Amino acid sequence: MLIELVFLLLAHLLQFSSASQLPQKENLRLVYLYRAIRDTTGQKEMIIDTMHLDIYPDSAFFYSKDYCEKKLLLRKDSDRLMPMLFSGMVDGNEMLKYNSFGLEEIVVKDYGANTLKFFFDIYVYYTETLPVQKWIIHPDTLTLKNGIFCQKATTTFAGREYVVWFSPQFNVSTGPWKFHGLPGMVVKAYDTRLQFGYDFIRMETFTGNSDYYYLPEAPKKTTKQSVQQRMKLSFENAKAYDEMHGITTGIKDNKPAKRYNPQELTWD
Repeated sequence: MLIELVFLLLAHLLQFSSASQLPQKENLRLVYLYRAIRDTTGQKEMIIDTMHLDIYPDSAFFYSKDYCEKKLLLRKDSDRLMPMLFSGMVDGNEMLKYNSFGLEEIVVKDYGANTLKFFFDIYVYYTETLPVQKWIIHPDTLTLKNGIFCQKATTTFAGREYVVWFSPQFNVSTGPWKFHGLPGMVVKAYDTRLQFGYDFIRMETFTGNSDYYYLPEAPKKTTKQSVQQRMKLSFENAKAYDEMHGITTGIKDNKPAKRYNPQELTWD
């Protein structure tokens, strides 16, 4: 199954190109620890991932470091792997290094166009107007161990109530996922059900394009509802999701049933 998945990914990755070149200047990267309970069957399985928020002058990109890193590695090795895959000579153990358990979601905020693109599993995406959260800023403050001063804010967004801590010390009005619009950088965010959370770890700088981030040249644009359905199917029935992409293994899926818990419970 893994070899077939890699074969399918390579077929798509051959169409990919790096994001358009940017001036060689320093850009800001915020690193977050992401925690989520995506299963509501009572198993309380928590997903943990390291997420990057790369900030450019007019845009921001939020993605899983591991997921995009493995896709870049697969792309770089495509010339060597394609003949092996066609001949059936590829070693399944070797393919394990391309397998990622990272979050298969990429959020692209374009502040100039006031739009947000949400990619899932590289193949599909939807576009929406950059969401507007109605923030309530509270007088509560705290100082993190690293000395960052923060202030509390709350909002209700897409069916969930969120508590956010932002730092006015940084002139960056953005944050992880779809959060933005506060007078400072979001350093901590979680929903009141404690099912989704983001914690700032550190800050980095890089020049030009991100080493990890790239966009496909021609992904399939679809609706938000369609992407949500794909995400649900991928989580609850991975075998059916693979078959939707033309991958059939004949392997019975004996894993316990899961019930997908979306971060966005409502949308327009």
